[in-house]
Amino acid sequence: MRLLVRLLAILIGLVLAIMGALLLLEIGWTRLRPASDPLIVPWRAWLDLGGELSWSAGTPTLASLLAIGVGALLCVAAIMARRRVLHLHDPGPDVSVTTSGRSIARLIVRRVRAEDGVSDVWVNADHRHIRVRAVGSDDEDGELLPRLQLLIRDVVADLPLREYPRVSVALRAPRSRR
Repeated sequence: MRLLVRLLAILIGLVLAIMGALLLLEIGWTRLRPASDPLIVPWRAWLDLGGELSWSAGTPTLASLLAIGVGALLCVAAIMARRRVLHLHDPGPDVSVTTSGRSIARLIVRRVRAEDGVSDVWVNADHRHIRVRAVGSDDEDGELLPRLQLLIRDVVADLPLREYPRVSVALRAPRSRR
């Protein structure tokens, strides 16, 4: 969702920059040649149209509703794009401690890669769920998956989290053994 908000911000910024540049261009053109037609933007026709419209016409109402809808949509996208953090137990009354899912994922990756029989690992962690995908290089006896599950649950349990996310672990064989 944050990607959507970033793209919308870039798009709105570009539109505003282009509108500002066109406005400056038209202002300069009108100052140089006051009697001539507008250069790019037909602002005189728009001005005439705006003078002819009344507040009871459907066009201003439709434009207002459209602006409200787009504004509400942008507000919802901005609210939904907040950074999701994991809250830790506060060490003191005036201290609040949080961490990111990325830092939890790095901790788990480091611990899992240190285990025997693991050749690669990917971790995705957020405030609700920790997903671990590991590639086991040598799991002939079938003990690697339970060992990894226990290790990851211990690592997460050692963290001073207020709420513990669900943990799922998947183990697959290396590509050469498939």
